Amino acid sequence: KPELPDIIKLRMYERNLTQNAVAQLLGISASRLSELMHGKMEPSYRLSRELCTKLDISPSIVLGV
Repeated sequence: KPELPDIIKLRMYERNLTQNAVAQLLGISASRLSELMHGKMEPSYRLSRELCTKLDISPSIVLGV
């Protein structure tokens, strides 16, 4: 089962986005995105919604179910 950091990296590759561009798209800092991508933090409710809508990531992956 894919993990959230892997899917974020996949979306970055598919859409040719940098980490800074994704952070800006999600409305968070690049350092916060880095923490999320390295599994050091869980997304908030707002960030979870942004991941689902703006990066087209399944809610089940975002929620880890």
